[in-house]
Amino acid sequence: ISLPLPYPCSQGGIIAMGISCSATLLKYSEHLSGAHLTLLILFIIFWLTNDALFYFFKKRIFKFLRIFFLGSILFSSIVIWKVSTPNQKPMKGKSEIAINFSKKIESLLSQSILPKESQLVAKGLVLGSSAGLPLEMKTRAREGGILHLFAASGLHLGIFIGFNLFILKKIFSKVRFLPYIIALLFGFFYLLLLDFPVSFLRAYCFAVYSLLGSLFYRKVMPGDVLAYSSASIAMFLYADFLSVGFLLSFGAVFGIFYFKPVIDFYFLPGVRHFLKDNVSISLACSFATFPTLAYYFHSFSFGSFWINLFVVPLASLVLPVLYLNLICEWLIKSNFTFLFWHITDFILRVFLKVVTMTTNSFSFYYQWDYLPLSILIYLFFIFSLLILPYFIFQNRFHKLYENENIMKSVIIGSLITLFFFFYFPFGIINFESKDDSKLTTEYFINKGNSIIHSNHSVYLLGKCFKQKYSLHQIGKLKLSLTNEINLEDRSCYPIALHLAKTIQRRNGYLPKVLLSKEPIVVPVFLANLQSQIVRFDGDKKKLFSLLKVLKENETDLQKTNENKGGIIVLDLPPWSKEKLEDWKKYQKLLGISSYWKIMSKEELLAKQIPHTNGDPRVPIL
Repeated sequence: ISLPLPYPCSQGGIIAMGISCSATLLKYSEHLSGAHLTLLILFIIFWLTNDALFYFFKKRIFKFLRIFFLGSILFSSIVIWKVSTPNQKPMKGKSEIAINFSKKIESLLSQSILPKESQLVAKGLVLGSSAGLPLEMKTRAREGGILHLFAASGLHLGIFIGFNLFILKKIFSKVRFLPYIIALLFGFFYLLLLDFPVSFLRAYCFAVYSLLGSLFYRKVMPGDVLAYSSASIAMFLYADFLSVGFLLSFGAVFGIFYFKPVIDFYFLPGVRHFLKDNVSISLACSFATFPTLAYYFHSFSFGSFWINLFVVPLASLVLPVLYLNLICEWLIKSNFTFLFWHITDFILRVFLKVVTMTTNSFSFYYQWDYLPLSILIYLFFIFSLLILPYFIFQNRFHKLYENENIMKSVIIGSLITLFFFFYFPFGIINFESKDDSKLTTEYFINKGNSIIHSNHSVYLLGKCFKQKYSLHQIGKLKLSLTNEINLEDRSCYPIALHLAKTIQRRNGYLPKVLLSKEPIVVPVFLANLQSQIVRFDGDKKKLFSLLKVLKENETDLQKTNENKGGIIVLDLPPWSKEKLEDWKKYQKLLGISSYWKIMSKEELLAKQIPHTNGDPRVPIL
């Protein structure tokens, strides 16, 4: 097993690499004025002075750099030309073709016998979108590391083209390349219907360039394919270049090209089996995409490797069945189609059952505020111990393997064990200590609704009419040791139940869900001092309940000799004629003691919680 070269070999691939590198520099310097022109001038200088600057390099490197800078000049010139031309109005949202296709798929699924949940899952698989998934399914997919199944990617294209090739090869059995060309045309049509998602486009570029190499009897090297695909996205979809989807997609393929051979060497060398390929591909993709996931999402499912081993083969079975069933429903609409929907329904139920069982058993999902030093050290340790030595000394590694002895087996077995169980040291044992003294309070304070996580409890204050946004905020909370969910209004009950199930799945126990008919006193830490917060909407009908809660709280604190003062956050609705100044002025007349300080959310955020987690996208004024 030899590793492919990490750089392109053909002249076209080197030009594509120059385009990708210049696009990267432009992407990171586009906020600087004159960056485009400056980089173009530098590239031209390097290209013209290539003979003098790189005179001492080998002739092969000398030629490589000349072609490389030519690609950089080409892309920089195109970018400057685009910048100088009048700006066209950017397209907003999906194209009309993609919207109509989505509606058509939804209509065909609604005519089937599939239950509503299965329809939404089927739609997400076919369209490569997680937007319409049921809430619980979407959460499980995210925490199980299988959300890529609901994002148009190379998996979808591979299954779709493979499905077409299976049929086309039967029809055009005597023509070698015609089935591939037709399948790629169908793939482009599918790409158009999905509105050119970047990961799907990357996979399509791989397929096209691989086919072109086969047509001209040229061996396509991984470095060339990566360079061509990256350059294509930089040229035609520059806005998506270096996006999260781009990094995850190319990272996964890079892992398959360059990490998989190393894993194949360590793990059952000489054995060829699809189960071994599934294991090595899943490990390579997970290892290569982990830095991007950890950096951008601050979370990772350490059991995703195991879950993907079970779920991905099932998805590879579900998608072709769905494609065939939807085509039959659209064109035929017979009793045969009705019978076939029963088979599809059964396979989808099995798929959902497997997703539920695996995510319940070993998702090992974890979130953090920043990337801990421990995991960086461990990641570097694994790379240095397994990947890097093989890159440098792969020929010696193979000679070592030819000398069969017990020590070799022990060493290789130990190394692969470290790599294979990369996920468990951090999936089972949390990075951060669960000591109470290290727990911090998390806030999401918005108009009409606040979410506070403190002292092992989550408080849902106010009404939860914007459930989608509330769930987005809750997804950012650290839920370790959370054993209680308190809510003020029944509208927050669905969110509380969803949160309880999430905590049960992550921590192994079901927290209490408590609905209070009175204002809730929230013990929190403000400016390193323990305090209390009470949210009140200014409803005079609830004033007596508020006074009762405040009095009880003051009495309890006096018994414990704690008198640090509390805060009443007055969250007045937009239609209220009440004024904050009046509440402050008549505080004593209303029966509220001086123990409590009345303030607005704006004052609380500005004075008491300078590092609040409030989302800037939601106005609080």
